[in-house]
Amino acid sequence: MHGIFSDLEEKTMSAINNIKAIEGYDPSGVTVFTRENCIYCNAAKAVLERAGVVYREIPIGSYAELWKAICLKYKWKGAPLILMGDKPVGGFPEICIHFGRKSIFDTAGRSMGM
Repeated sequence: MHGIFSDLEEKTMSAINNIKAIEGYDPSGVTVFTRENCIYCNAAKAVLERAGVVYREIPIGSYAELWKAICLKYKWKGAPLILMGDKPVGGFPEICIHFGRKSIFDTAGRSMGM
């Protein structure tokens, strides 16, 4: 079991290192993994933007190996996936809950708290 986890960590780090130069990925910031034409991805980004959160978007279609490693690491299956630092927040419903919003149009709510 230890070997599998080490391989997963190694693959994840390798994939992350490969996109750092391309996308400017910052593992300490907010990252949104998105899929093209995904309404939930767009809605999650809108919640972050309305909350004034600066985030890095990673299009998973461009980084299939990274996405596989991320899904295994965080036991996640679909887009979007929002990470705050190295901690998964979840997808659209979870980001709404995190910011205390009922929808993307709800302007009440709390500010970013990592």
